[in-house]
Amino acid sequence: MAGAVRNGFAVYDQGLIRCRQALTERVAPLMMRAHPRVETAISATVRLTDGRTYTSAEIRNISLGGVFIEMPEPLGFGSEFDLEFKLPATAQVIRCRGLVVWNTKAQPEKGEGRPGMGVRLMKIGVQEMRVISEYVTAQLET
Repeated sequence: MAGAVRNGFAVYDQGLIRCRQALTERVAPLMMRAHPRVETAISATVRLTDGRTYTSAEIRNISLGGVFIEMPEPLGFGSEFDLEFKLPATAQVIRCRGLVVWNTKAQPEKGEGRPGMGVRLMKIGVQEMRVISEYVTAQLET
């Protein structure tokens, strides 16, 4: 009887291993970033709906989907604000809405030692997205 129970667990364990492998194969690609991200150092202006403005913010990395903004006191999760910045070697100022999706107060390991916040870019025009895409592509090629 003991051998049958052990064999039953062995079959069960093998089934779990196969399920985990199949799940990993399907989920892992979804966990990867949707857009390539590049390191940068771009001054940014953050304007809150209450009128407060932060000009000491700095974009440390950027992709089509979002940015990491370094600032001494990052905004809280879910905060929305107006964001303005200019990419190097372009004349166009990028203006959009930002949504804080994480910050280093709650997840300090994500900032790699820098205080700040992960921000999703929202309400951004097609031309602005094109400028960001061209910038990211050029940085990846260098």
